[in-house]
Amino acid sequence: MHRKISESPIGVRRRTPIGDSLIFLCIGRDAADGRMRLTRVFKRFDVRFDRARSAGLFDRMRETVTDLCRAAGATAFFALDAGPLGNYVTVHPLGGCPMSDDPATGVVDDAGKVHGYEGLYVLDGSIVPTAIGVNPSKTIAALAERGIEKLLAERGRASGR
Repeated sequence: MHRKISESPIGVRRRTPIGDSLIFLCIGRDAADGRMRLTRVFKRFDVRFDRARSAGLFDRMRETVTDLCRAAGATAFFALDAGPLGNYVTVHPLGGCPMSDDPATGVVDDAGKVHGYEGLYVLDGSIVPTAIGVNPSKTIAALAERGIEKLLAERGRASGR
């Protein structure tokens, strides 16, 4: 396929978007067994997870995308088939600082307070402990709002308001 190269206002050559592509964002509940780390050698962020534990979900996604592409007369490309140099993409990263009553199994409590670190809060998608199977934006916003309300109530009591 030929891609048109165009000049940007500052003279940098860039590729224009492919006009005949359609992206399907698939959503589901995976095994949520990923582990994040910073690599020493490449000094970059890396996420490792066991694809086998989520194979059933990925197979159903692949089948759905293939069916949709077949109906549209298109060729499917499933990102998880890109091999070891492929890029995995998530538009709503979750986890990393999971919510739990027990510091042994989570980083924050239900108000986003970090266990063992007074005054430190986390109120974003990282506190959602696992994939929820739907767009998590409203859940993340509700958790953040709830955490802020609890923080304000606590601070109001502490200052005698």
